Amino acid sequence: MLEATPGAHNQVDITLTALRRWLWPYFAVYPFFIATILLALMFEALFNVALPICFKLIIDYALIGNDMVVEIGKAVDKARITTIIILLGIGVPLVTGVGIGRCYLTQSMTANIIRDIRLRMFDHLQRLSMSFFAQRQMGDLLSRFSGDLVTVETMLIGFVSWVLFPVVNVVISTVILMTLSWKLALVSLLVWPLCLFVPNLFANTASQAAYQKKKDEAQVLAVVQENLDARTVIRSYRLEQWSRDIFSGKNAQLCASTRRYGFLSALIEHISVVGIITIHVIVLGLGAYMAWQGSMTIGSLAAFQGIFLAMSTYLTWVTQYMPQMLQAAGAVARLEEIIREVPEVADAPDALPLPGFAGDIRLNNVTFGYTPAMHNLENVSVTIKRGERVAFVGASGSGKSTILNLVMRFYDPQAGSVTIDGIDVRQVTQASLRARMGVVFQESFLFNLSIRENLRLGRADATDAEVETAARAAEIHQAIKEMPKRYDTMVGERGGTLSGGQRQRLAIARALLNNPEILILDEATSALDTVTEEAISATLEQVGRSRTVLMVSHRLESVRHMDRIVVLDHGRIVEQGRHDELIAQDGCYARLWLTQGGSSMSEDGSEAKASV
Repeated sequence: MLEATPGAHNQVDITLTALRRWLWPYFAVYPFFIATILLALMFEALFNVALPICFKLIIDYALIGNDMVVEIGKAVDKARITTIIILLGIGVPLVTGVGIGRCYLTQSMTANIIRDIRLRMFDHLQRLSMSFFAQRQMGDLLSRFSGDLVTVETMLIGFVSWVLFPVVNVVISTVILMTLSWKLALVSLLVWPLCLFVPNLFANTASQAAYQKKKDEAQVLAVVQENLDARTVIRSYRLEQWSRDIFSGKNAQLCASTRRYGFLSALIEHISVVGIITIHVIVLGLGAYMAWQGSMTIGSLAAFQGIFLAMSTYLTWVTQYMPQMLQAAGAVARLEEIIREVPEVADAPDALPLPGFAGDIRLNNVTFGYTPAMHNLENVSVTIKRGERVAFVGASGSGKSTILNLVMRFYDPQAGSVTIDGIDVRQVTQASLRARMGVVFQESFLFNLSIRENLRLGRADATDAEVETAARAAEIHQAIKEMPKRYDTMVGERGGTLSGGQRQRLAIARALLNNPEILILDEATSALDTVTEEAISATLEQVGRSRTVLMVSHRLESVRHMDRIVVLDHGRIVEQGRHDELIAQDGCYARLWLTQGGSSMSEDGSEAKASV
């Protein structure tokens, strides 16, 4: 299929040729559907051509009879007319049945192709690095699924009927026209360049316009989504007019790109229609002149005109369908942008599962920045021994959460390395690395599933007893028992039916269910009220005693009992030690402790410092 290549997202091709090349691999996996559909189209096309040929036979051999002109009603070969009508009558239900079967196969293949594209897009998004999502608007990404894929699907649904069926009919019609009158057929062939090549002069420009229209649609969707997510902030700060101005600007851009694309599409269709009408008038005039001279029978002229009229109509279908193909080309270009994105963090070709965790986790002279212009960590080295509980503290932006992101390998350092038992985490599979970790984030995201299903996300094969054990450890079991459906209670979107403390405890239980060797707590209590925070902090302290714990917290009260506290300032480690040791040093940590309302004692015990 289609593989991602580094940097290719800046080289997206927006043409009909690129559309065909992009879609073909998806069609190629359904050879039976394609062969059957083509055979059905040929049968239908032959029947369509047979109708005008029957006109010729009836006129030339039944009504007029061997080119001998007689009065209407005389020399009529009733047997021939009857035979032709019977054959046509038999053909009608046959071609109808073939057409219905072809439509079913076409829609089945289209549905399968869209399913394959959608699944490939989703799978690729799963592999992309966290940095990709940090740089993208969610509304723009959602529009690839909700808008661009729908555009491609709409184009594919009509492709066989509006493009492939007309093309097969046109090819067969051209062959028959050559047998009726090759001279007149050569003139009629001028309709091909008028319908197919002249519009192509504007196709690339129209494709670019369609691509821009899709981009502008995504921007409008992104603004709407952001507005809905921030509705409480907007109303609190009276930002309705400000939001409207932003939306109005994006909406105006979309209006302009829609107008430009619509005009170019209409221009392509109009040029083709005018060309077809012009050629049709010329062919009709030449055909009438040839029949008057006797170089062409009246039946042949009637058949020629019928076939040519049908062929012109089919070519008109193609040109009328061109705007949808141009929109699809623009949509595919946006899908290709995602497909060509290369994950910054990926398993190495020779990556092996992490064999175990028996020694320590080390950051070795690590330098890292989310953007090239600024480093969030500068030459950081730290060792966490197995079973040790280590907290990382510091002011906002000091690099605390960045260390956790590197340990979980959400990002890779620009310099230095992160190792577990001496093995660089870049040399092991991400799945095996994270399988040894349990993570509790500041925002405990719960899916719109039951409590039991949410807890089992960390381990799908967990038994009900194991689920309850994890819930007891997180001290949420009793609260669950009091709910109407207990563990089968639905939590709502993002866990909206539960309190903040309940969501956090469920997140802890989910992390514990996998019995992780490494427990990672990233601001796990900072969004809670003081009473709930203290209760959950006590729970975390208890469940973390037999595990290696890496914790980040702004609130120093929740880390004072940790085995070691690492203090960061502007991406560097400035202090580390136990709480009492750091207070005694009267350095950065002591100042943070006082700022948050803590107290400290002088070394000789003669003086106490407190902040209330």
